[in-house]
Amino acid sequence: MEETNTNTIAWSECILQQTIDNQTAIPHWSELDVIPAAATYGELYEPIAAGSPFVWYDALADRALLDDRYLTDFTTVDVTNIYLAEEPIPLTTVASDIFSIVTPRELVMLLIETHLIQTYAHLNADICLTAEEDTPAGDYSVHFSAVHRYCTNDCYEEDYTFTVTIDATGQISVGL
Repeated sequence: MEETNTNTIAWSECILQQTIDNQTAIPHWSELDVIPAAATYGELYEPIAAGSPFVWYDALADRALLDDRYLTDFTTVDVTNIYLAEEPIPLTTVASDIFSIVTPRELVMLLIETHLIQTYAHLNADICLTAEEDTPAGDYSVHFSAVHRYCTNDCYEEDYTFTVTIDATGQISVGL
């Protein structure tokens, strides 16, 4: 198999660098459900976040369970094709008290690690957090450069960029 490499990322400039794949990431899910806060989790589900959990993993059904106190309906997005989107894609809205559990950066990384924000289509991705910013209006944005690897008849590496924004109302969106 021939390998094509277009990797142009300046890895030395990364604030945070991480490889995401099926072996190193938190399990990703084929299904996503929002469950009421009053649900008894018991030993049925594995908490994904430390502290007061807001994302649970149901191994039997291979699905994510989002606590509706913190996250509303969720849309997953494949950021390897984000350049096709004309506008940022809304993912979910979070309650502001979620930030008593995790920082905005930790929340974004959790969404990436659990593949709710999908960073690769086949083999893996290396992601590089290049910048983050808080605005006076209360918005938080984090910018990434990444390279994902995939194979068809040949193997390829493709660079792409994406930005995750959490606005002052708690709306999380992904765009360029």
